[in-house]
Amino acid sequence: MNEPSMHVRTEPVRDRFVAVRPATVTLPAPPRLTPEASLRFPSATESAATPAVPDRRRLPAGDRAALLVGTAVHDHGGYPLLPVAAAGLRQLRQVLERADVGMVDTCQVVADGSRGEIMRAVETFLEERALADTVLVYLTGYAQVSGTDGRLYLAAADTDPADLERTAVPADFLRDQLQECRAASKVVLLDACLPGPETDRFAVQRRQVMLEPAGVYVISASPAPQPAAAMAEPVPQLGTSRFTGEIVEGLRTGRVKDGLGPWVTADDLATYLITKFSAQGVPAEQLPATSTLAVTGNHVIARSAVRALSLLDGDAGRDVRGTSAGGSIVAVPPAGGADAAGGAGSAGGDHGDQVADPGWREVIAYYRACLAEAPSPEALPVRGAESVDWFPLADGAELLLSGAEATTRAPVGVDTFDWKERDVWYGYPVVTLAGAGRRNSGDALAPSTVAPLLVRRAEVTVDARGAAVLRPVGPVLPHAGILQACLDDQEAASVLATWRQSWKPGDRDQLLVAIRQLLKRLGLDELGRLDPAALGAVDQKTANRTGVHNTACVLYVESGRAAQQAVAAELAELGERLTDVAGTALEFLGKPVGLRTTTRSTAAPVLPAELNESQRTALTAAMSRPLTVVTAPPGTGKDELIVDVVATAVAAGQKVLVASADDAALQRLADRCGTLTTGLLIKTGDAQSRAEEKQVIRELLRSARGESRGRTRGTVAAELASVQAQVQAWRVRLAERNDLETLLRKTTAARAAAAERLGAPVEVLAAAWRGDDTGLSDWIERARTLTETHLMGGLRRRNLVLAFVRAIADAGADSDVAREPLLDPVAYDSLLLFARAEEGLREDRREVLAISDDALDLEGRELSGRVAELSAELLTVAVAEQAGTAIERLEARRIALEPGGRNRQSSHRELLSHLGGWAVTPHDAGQLALEPGMFDLVVIDDAHHCPVSAALPLLFRARRALVVGDPRQGLRAPALSDHRLRRARRGAGLSAGFLSERRLSFRGDSVFDAALPNVEEPLLLDEHDGAHPGIARIVDEHFYEGRLTVVTDVGALPRAHDAETGDATLLLWEDVTGTPERGANGGSWRNQAEIDRVVWAVKELREQLPEDATIAVATPFRAQAEELRSLFRFEPVPVACVADGDQVDCDAVVLSLVAGEEMPEQTVRWAQGQTALWSGALGRTRAHVVTVGQHGFWTRQAGLPALLARMSAVRSFHVRPNPPAPLESAVFTDPLVELLCTRLAAAGHTEVEPNAVVDGYRVDLLVRKPSGSTAVLLDRGWPGEDADRHLRLLLRRRRLLTGLVPESGLPPVTRVLRVPTWQVRSGEPIGGLLD
Repeated sequence: MNEPSMHVRTEPVRDRFVAVRPATVTLPAPPRLTPEASLRFPSATESAATPAVPDRRRLPAGDRAALLVGTAVHDHGGYPLLPVAAAGLRQLRQVLERADVGMVDTCQVVADGSRGEIMRAVETFLEERALADTVLVYLTGYAQVSGTDGRLYLAAADTDPADLERTAVPADFLRDQLQECRAASKVVLLDACLPGPETDRFAVQRRQVMLEPAGVYVISASPAPQPAAAMAEPVPQLGTSRFTGEIVEGLRTGRVKDGLGPWVTADDLATYLITKFSAQGVPAEQLPATSTLAVTGNHVIARSAVRALSLLDGDAGRDVRGTSAGGSIVAVPPAGGADAAGGAGSAGGDHGDQVADPGWREVIAYYRACLAEAPSPEALPVRGAESVDWFPLADGAELLLSGAEATTRAPVGVDTFDWKERDVWYGYPVVTLAGAGRRNSGDALAPSTVAPLLVRRAEVTVDARGAAVLRPVGPVLPHAGILQACLDDQEAASVLATWRQSWKPGDRDQLLVAIRQLLKRLGLDELGRLDPAALGAVDQKTANRTGVHNTACVLYVESGRAAQQAVAAELAELGERLTDVAGTALEFLGKPVGLRTTTRSTAAPVLPAELNESQRTALTAAMSRPLTVVTAPPGTGKDELIVDVVATAVAAGQKVLVASADDAALQRLADRCGTLTTGLLIKTGDAQSRAEEKQVIRELLRSARGESRGRTRGTVAAELASVQAQVQAWRVRLAERNDLETLLRKTTAARAAAAERLGAPVEVLAAAWRGDDTGLSDWIERARTLTETHLMGGLRRRNLVLAFVRAIADAGADSDVAREPLLDPVAYDSLLLFARAEEGLREDRREVLAISDDALDLEGRELSGRVAELSAELLTVAVAEQAGTAIERLEARRIALEPGGRNRQSSHRELLSHLGGWAVTPHDAGQLALEPGMFDLVVIDDAHHCPVSAALPLLFRARRALVVGDPRQGLRAPALSDHRLRRARRGAGLSAGFLSERRLSFRGDSVFDAALPNVEEPLLLDEHDGAHPGIARIVDEHFYEGRLTVVTDVGALPRAHDAETGDATLLLWEDVTGTPERGANGGSWRNQAEIDRVVWAVKELREQLPEDATIAVATPFRAQAEELRSLFRFEPVPVACVADGDQVDCDAVVLSLVAGEEMPEQTVRWAQGQTALWSGALGRTRAHVVTVGQHGFWTRQAGLPALLARMSAVRSFHVRPNPPAPLESAVFTDPLVELLCTRLAAAGHTEVEPNAVVDGYRVDLLVRKPSGSTAVLLDRGWPGEDADRHLRLLLRRRRLLTGLVPESGLPPVTRVLRVPTWQVRSGEPIGGLLD
């Protein structure tokens, strides 16, 4: 678990190593080293003489610093007072400041700080630490996981629990700052809890999150935040939480140390806490958890209170670092009182203070510096490609990595002119990987691959003699492909993130030290003695063995920097035009929401694709607001929304630009618009796109030069407006029907209450004047008149009551039951109330029953179809008219698109005034002129994959912006190390707090993240119609907090039916007892048993699904994905892993989890925390989910895989699957359902199933009839503005349920009835059910 990290000096570097169980003998301490002096490295002779184990009698030479952050008092009432946080700060500070225990030189406390104060304090504190320092960070307070983006946040004093993203401290910010900190020893104590009880039964499984920075030893009170009450002390003593109390008492009394060693390490503390709480019977989910990713050595936390005293120590009471044991400890005031660098501003005392904005100029400079950095290459050329893809350097000395010389000669074959499409990398030493670099492939015949361990990007130039030489142009990096071959995915990423060069220029000895540290971490052996001063050729005897050779080489890698360079060039031009930002969408990316203006949209909606209410709201916002953010989970119709946005804008004569980082998604949108009319959305950009654009231009020219036929634009627009008015009137009728049925429900309740007071049955009283509404109205009028009559009023009212009784008898009802209670003088008013309710019920019932649900549904579908037809016709006419006025400009654009053509930007700019719909990827936007507001609207699709740096020029080009994305799908972060990002940030004069506040960081934030804080609330597309309800609801509950409505047509889904039983298992778990493997030299994880079962599962699905059905495979681990890709290389089965982009849409997915009992807990946590992979895999799967893994192991874990283990049918050895155990759920009895069941039983229906499930959809009642099953949906009404949507969804649900098979075994559903609750309460006949 504890393996060497890349930035920590190991054995040969004395005085700066993290202490590893030092001996009890204490020698006089050497002079204190300054941070600058601590950077000096011993020579090769000194390194050879240095013992393998560092001096165990002294602590590192740097400072010992502690930062204690806690919040007990909050401004928001949703956070109860947390006194244990204040007590924890106080008690831990006292222990750390004791010279005989904590020994800290600097102890900084931030109590009840605002979000800005805490972030500035953390950044400033960690920024000030030197390489030799030891850092302890203690965090206590409330922590929550955002339901919007699934990230962990720590509550500050000014946090709003409903807006964690903008008011709480992101755990990602803490992780990045800890990784960037230069200190060699970093320990974090995290004591966080939930602000209230956890009520969701899946919440703990869903929120298995933990702060896991690389190179930092983290001890957390629990793997996931627990309720505060569960984490309290059993017997309050110190007033702290159970976790902090044990830390304080253990350090103070010495119980934390098992033995007589002088130091308490992080390992000692973690072991003590887990052992202590386990002995107390603490549940597993509340036990402390640790993270030791890329951690090496034993990090000293304190001095042991029961250490052994040595007789050889002449001054046992003296501090081992030369300071007095009784010396004072400096308590630094909170960082809120000092100015923070880089635009952070002064903290002040106000919780609501915000980070100052340094302006777009600094942000652009930061992005350009980041884009100038090239990510480490991943290519592993085969050994046989020598002199093609790689060129060895086998003589002389190593010069470029060590920095001994500014240039070195290029090997034979490397030239200066013919490698424009590839990057040149120089590296040393050469590593050979047998088996094509796949450590566990088992293929002995696979060719060996080679790559240098450390690489540096270089340029090929010529020296004064005209010879080709290499000149370095970038930093030294570890080769990413080597790391991925020898480490698992999480470890490889952590090494790349934390890597920094540790030798001074020209120091080959320390270069060799760093190389050997990395080789030890990777488990690679030297096949020959490494000597950077004297390179040698590869020994042919060991050329194909896995190991390291004392050879340098030049590596050619396909360049991916063209896109980065294009974005950097656009940013450079944008930086010179910042005075033009006002009035563009870019202005509103940092403008306070309260200062924005919303213009009334004058564009009539043009809807070739039918939109639901949430999509229409997004369309209206996009046409009127300067910035609109839309959350679009998979399957919620974002493509339909974008098509209609483009159609509305083009029909209104506006100019719209659609951009997406996914070229395939952009092409899909362009093709979909092209099916409506050619030229509606023209895709441009790279050479392929320009060739397709040229074809579109030719088609537009042919149509423009032809004769105009068909109706005029005005005629079509007028008819479309008329039909849309009819659609609006239909929606109004839906709302009115809902309101009327709500009134009927109230009327029925009033009638029943009056009958109860009268003591007579409702059905008897309702029989009066049945079929004679006029007679009932006349009786009510006379009764109202006699209410206040005094002259013979009693007699006259009695006669009137007798008339009511006679009316009951005339209707054939038993009037004797009602005679006596009605003649009671007290009952007169109640009888009048009943009669008035009955009158209202009859009148409203006639209006409701005048039109059936079938007629309403049919009318709505016909109107929607007519709107789509007219919209498509209007677009055809509009684009044809626009093209007809631009023949010359179309011809000029066609010529510009020819190979070698010129004036592409100007030709496009001229054509834009006629044809308004365009599409481009952000990296190809340089094909368009960079002019402010040249488009009326820019739509950024898949914004979660679009970096902010690439989006800034797009926003500058438009007046309004629509940002569409999914916060659960994160940005594919570039592989830049923390110190390189830190250098770029500091060079631009920015603080990490500012970038986190505005969500503008280069590596972690997308344009979707950056836009979120700049809108009041993102709009949600809330109707999912892609996946089976049983799959969609898992994704909805797990990732979107149950906010989606599933309306998938299950009958249209392809289903895999078992050949013997005919059953179609929706969720299937293939139980495999395999062993996760990493191979001899590490590498990513794989599981051969699961690989075999995945192949078999795919084969079975292919046999059971229709021929045109699609199947995909997903796994978290790269090695598993590579092996499966090789097995499916001749089949159309895409395999995705964490390193890939979005999942593809498919009918069935097979998940290979790989993890098992032998896998480290930290790796399991990493796998189950890959929310982007799990949400993408399930959210884009329509019909079947097959999970392959150890069922028993995953039922004890957390996250989505654990939920699938509980909900899936389990199968072992290809036998018939066992159904899942029923999930615990609250027993809910609906009295209306019970009343309807009673009425059905009285009518002779014997097979009635309440709360039934019909192929994933739940219905209130299922009744078996001779012709099949009848499903009943009780309509309880919907108060408020969405009444029309409520009724529309019920009408659609009626269509979706028809033909589906109930899970209980009843016949297929042949009829679906929507039954308003007033019909149940009234006791009246229900058409088709109780006639």
